[in-house]
Amino acid sequence: MATNQRTDTILELLMRNDAMSVSRLAEALGVSEMTVRRDLAKMQKEGKIRLVNGVAFCPRDGEAVAYDLEQQLGVHCREKDAIGRAAAAMLIPGDSVFIDCGSTASAMLRYIPHGMDITVICSTLNVLTEARRKNIQRLVFTGGYYHPGTETFESPEAIRMLGGIRSSKAFITASGVSRELGLTCVEQYETAVKQVAMENGMKRILLVDSSKFSRVSPAFFGTWSSIDAVITDEGVTEEWKAFLREQNITLIIAEQERASI
Repeated sequence: MATNQRTDTILELLMRNDAMSVSRLAEALGVSEMTVRRDLAKMQKEGKIRLVNGVAFCPRDGEAVAYDLEQQLGVHCREKDAIGRAAAAMLIPGDSVFIDCGSTASAMLRYIPHGMDITVICSTLNVLTEARRKNIQRLVFTGGYYHPGTETFESPEAIRMLGGIRSSKAFITASGVSRELGLTCVEQYETAVKQVAMENGMKRILLVDSSKFSRVSPAFFGTWSSIDAVITDEGVTEEWKAFLREQNITLIIAEQERASI
């Protein structure tokens, strides 16, 4: 099979599957894994596929290579709003909560009651700003080097600081969730913050709209065993509901507000 024909076949296979490992592709094509790796390296360089930890996938329509918070604030707004409202409803006075980066986390801040007696732990400018506007008096901000796309601050010192802080609830976001590859995000620098926050959270809650299911982003940060609950919207499929039940993960489906007649 010629190289061009082989890469066309790889694309067809990946479009029919969430993702495929190098070994599975090699078996399907009847060639060596080394040959597949060479093909994938070329295809990734051309922007046709992504390769994450030995697993290849095709980016979905609208999936960005780089994350831009301002852009994402205008995508799936109603779903994210519902998820944010459901997340905020889980808070109780006295909670110490970690709130992750991203547009879905921003939606959560809108529904936290003004002056609520909680401690907010964060590493992003948008969360810090919104929490201050809500008159949250106890704020912990990790600081570090600024990344404008996500409005995240990170550094080794910030990770060490976060490692010494415990939370009653950690609200984590993801840009892709996959049965096979777990929880992923766009930027590699996000992963350490997410991992430490999950390790130190008494309850770990994933905030993710249904468009992120069966998608994979380049940076892996956690397995399904690292979270306790998922809050998503009404678009989640029955197959995903069954999968989450099998993983003993609590599923909360956030209902969108209906327009009044």
